[in-house]
Amino acid sequence: MVWVGHETLPSHRSPYDEFGRNAHRTVRQELNFRAGQTGRPVGELEVSLIGLSFGVPMALDLALMGGASHYTRQLLVNPYLALGDETIDQSKLDCERLIPSGQKTHEQCEQEAVMALLAPAGLPADSPIASWLGGNSEEVVRSLFTNLVKLSDAVGETYQGRQENPEGTIGGLMEGEREWGAVCNQIWTEGRGGFCKFRQKHYLSTHSYSLHKVVDAQQWGAWSWGIPKTQIMTTERDGKTRNGLSFDLAQHLHSIDDSVSFCMHKFQHGTDRADAGQYWSDDYSMPHANLKGTRDAGRWWEATLFDNVRRFIVGGENTINQPVQARKDRDVCEALAIESGAESRPEVLELVDVGVAPTRSSELWPGLLYNTLALTSR
Repeated sequence: MVWVGHETLPSHRSPYDEFGRNAHRTVRQELNFRAGQTGRPVGELEVSLIGLSFGVPMALDLALMGGASHYTRQLLVNPYLALGDETIDQSKLDCERLIPSGQKTHEQCEQEAVMALLAPAGLPADSPIASWLGGNSEEVVRSLFTNLVKLSDAVGETYQGRQENPEGTIGGLMEGEREWGAVCNQIWTEGRGGFCKFRQKHYLSTHSYSLHKVVDAQQWGAWSWGIPKTQIMTTERDGKTRNGLSFDLAQHLHSIDDSVSFCMHKFQHGTDRADAGQYWSDDYSMPHANLKGTRDAGRWWEATLFDNVRRFIVGGENTINQPVQARKDRDVCEALAIESGAESRPEVLELVDVGVAPTRSSELWPGLLYNTLALTSR
């Protein structure tokens, strides 16, 4: 059962938008105050943004409102830019290994991934709602992502969840429970803060907010005040879908400002990814968000990552390493090409799903059908 306190989490993106506006307003007030205290012009003061996981779209939101005129640097670590699941990405990878032999097709692997993402809502593969949300286009995951944004935007704020048997329905999708088991264990036994158990409607509101920021960042004139010096750091274990969203964003930002950089912590050299023990062991790969238990135990962040954060934020150093040709080190964040044309390179396609991120605001508009759902779900 979801804890009662968790029911107060946002079920629509609007509270996150409001939080971002308030945070940016506070930054401006603090800049003016510091300028008055120090006697220095506001333009000489520095504010840096660090976004970790869901903090990435939050940081991106502030950067979009203030640009380089307010924010000097932004470090985006393990971006959460849409819902995702490491286990589903790994299963998709296993499926894709069967494509060359003809046992599976790319479309089948995409559809299986979509069904796995919708499974917690009790939506079977042959469910009309599952087919509707997944869409029938070639870009199955992108279609799912945009449709879930439309659903959350139209229904999330008003859905009451008063259906006797919601399984396999929109009600089941919104009221279904989600839990991040390993994270819950760290929260309850090791003093790590955060949420690990909530309803699907809460999860979808973060998905919607995040994808809206990805789209906002790609609109004409979005960075008229300049892009803060930006580094994006990912981990291979997050999977090709999550990292594909980050890659799409990074490539767009790089097309505006070629100082934007992107890197990935890859699996340790020699890791047997078919071995679940090795795949999920932090000894073989950098985990999502790089959180390692309690602050008291000195394990809050990996030492190497923490040093890179300090060097970038304090000294403005580019801490991204060049690709290691011979061996992979899970502690090293290797540079990944994001310039124009890099999206077709085999070494990039091996690590990310390119083109997963929507690029136009119209892709996220609910439209008549979803707005009708909003009226019928009250």
